[in-house]
Amino acid sequence: MLHSASGRGAIDWAYAELLMWEGVVVLVVDSFSPRGVYRTVDDQTRVSASAMILDAFAACDVLA
Repeated sequence: MLHSASGRGAIDWAYAELLMWEGVVVLVVDSFSPRGVYRTVDDQTRVSASAMILDAFAACDVLA
């Protein structure tokens, strides 16, 4: 599960928990913390969409 420009928040964990209660395995990907970024709402260039896509594919590799 990927987060929004606001970063990981309570709503992300709530969705993850809801999915887990339904029997879905959830991997929450954090694209900001490893880069020292808290959020990108004010500056979307801090973490590019390409970087977040690469994070998603890296998460798939972890699960493979």
